[in-house]
Amino acid sequence: MSKHVVEISAPYIRTLNIGLHPSKTKMQLNNIPSVADANIDFSVCRSSVEVMNNTMELLEKIGHVKVLVLGCGFIEVLSKMVVLGWRLPQSRQDCLVIDTWRDGDSIPAILGLLESSSKLDTLVIQCCDSYEESVTTWEPLLKDDLVCDLLHLKAVRFIGYANPYLAGEPMLTVARILLKRATALEKMVIDKGEDLTNFPSDVSKIVQTVFSYPRSSEKAIVILHEYE
Repeated sequence: MSKHVVEISAPYIRTLNIGLHPSKTKMQLNNIPSVADANIDFSVCRSSVEVMNNTMELLEKIGHVKVLVLGCGFIEVLSKMVVLGWRLPQSRQDCLVIDTWRDGDSIPAILGLLESSSKLDTLVIQCCDSYEESVTTWEPLLKDDLVCDLLHLKAVRFIGYANPYLAGEPMLTVARILLKRATALEKMVIDKGEDLTNFPSDVSKIVQTVFSYPRSSEKAIVILHEYE
């Protein structure tokens, strides 16, 4: 089956929104120097070498944007790339918003993006799925740290990222890494999400665990509040 190729050349646009099925469509971005905000997502797909190459090309083309939003499908492909040893291109965004699932499979992508975003000021991680009781248990990651400190990250917000059926993971792992590596962090906000209000005792345990983590920034505070 031939793949449809879409090429965008738009030197003056400021906002870019892309949603595609990467197994069927290849996106080529050319001459987009004015884009400041980009939003990219993939339909669920098989992460072939061709899809991963196209994903890498897209990241390289949007490396200059200030605000970057990445959807669940895109993050899924990125995670597979990082696990396979791909190194993500350096980017200069100030704000990174990551949509993800609660199963923890997105953590490799999150760590890879953080390691390639040396100028990052604000990070938002928000979940797209609802809480579902699971018989699976949380397995510690082979890689659960960054290779560098995050010198400019000041604000972190988790929206519904703590799964009570996984004892607060995958949020706890990411929170621990960020508190350790974000040397300029000022605020970490934990939004409970719409469903977590049904687990008050779990919320308390999860937050207390976050409070217990060492912090590299003396200014860092952790805040819990309802999702607006």
